[in-house]
Amino acid sequence: MIENKQFILGVGTQKSGTTWLWNYLNSRSDVDMGFMKEYHIFDALTVPDFIGFKHQVERNAYKCMNDGIGLAKLKQRNSLKRLAFMTDLNLYYDYFCARLFSNDIKVTGDLTPAYCALSVNTLQHIKANFQEKGIKVKPIFLIRDPVDRLYSQTKMQFRNFNIEPTIDEIIEIMHANITSKVTILRSNYELTISSLVKVFGDDFFLAFYETLFTPETIKDLCTFLEIEFVSADYKTKQNFSKVNFELPTQVRNELMVEYKSTYYFVGNYIGQDKLKQIWKHYSP
Repeated sequence: MIENKQFILGVGTQKSGTTWLWNYLNSRSDVDMGFMKEYHIFDALTVPDFIGFKHQVERNAYKCMNDGIGLAKLKQRNSLKRLAFMTDLNLYYDYFCARLFSNDIKVTGDLTPAYCALSVNTLQHIKANFQEKGIKVKPIFLIRDPVDRLYSQTKMQFRNFNIEPTIDEIIEIMHANITSKVTILRSNYELTISSLVKVFGDDFFLAFYETLFTPETIKDLCTFLEIEFVSADYKTKQNFSKVNFELPTQVRNELMVEYKSTYYFVGNYIGQDKLKQIWKHYSP
């Protein structure tokens, strides 16, 4: 049995600093996050709207087998491992258990933002299987003002196609995105927090994108993970878009109405006055 070892279950959310956090964790000598940031195992297997991740892994694995492992790109070779995890979840648990064999390594983990949609049953399954190996599951949930998260998500879509959009184009796609099933899943903070509470009680780390890049938050994170505080590069952010229009007040207000229940839930969870200080456009 492995004792005093932690598995980070990163449950999102998209565009809230998970890449920056992964880079920070993976740079530490006492952390081994494995061969990638987002493994997309449990969402691909249990969330119908995210089954596309499973199909993507299958396509890449098939190409790897056709090309030969020696010629295949790293992404395709990694897909073979992930397909094995999807086929036999014991291999997933054993893989991360192996990351913790060294006395120097205290923490490993999987930071997949789409895990925000995992059910209570899936979370219980993950917790129980790691517990059997003597490893404590430590969920981390990073969130961001829902409108700002949607704005960043939309800009990323344009960036992926090398398109530099106008503010009107961004607003049009934001209005289209806000009603999509995937966007609703990624922004349903109340569902994710409620599921975490049912499985982990208060033993999970909730942090905000708006205050993530600070020594105070990272100190709290290290305390949560039971590891020594090591400072981070708080200035360099990953996946940062050069497009940075200011959303018109009227547009922001219209979009905020769509997330009314989410704002209200998070405000009740951490305190309305506290949330108002973090999400500057929010008014309870």
